[in-house]
Amino acid sequence: MKSRGTHRERIIRTLLVEPNSTLTKYKLAKKAETSFPWTHEFLNKLQTQNLTKNTQVTNYSGLINYWLQVNYSPLPG
Repeated sequence: MKSRGTHRERIIRTLLVEPNSTLTKYKLAKKAETSFPWTHEFLNKLQTQNLTKNTQVTNYSGLINYWLQVNYSPLPG
């Protein structure tokens, strides 16, 4: 089972790869391999932080910084 952090990161990475995308929320959920309700809820959270508008990234560097904050990958060494 995937964790919430993984879902979040998949959505963010998909948005960062296609920042000016015309993807629907449903297509984004499919590409990120997350459920539509979870994707919709998370996109609303990103939108309240002025990082996205629907599925388009409005603040690319801000989204990268947010991703770095929620990234749970352990550092090497």
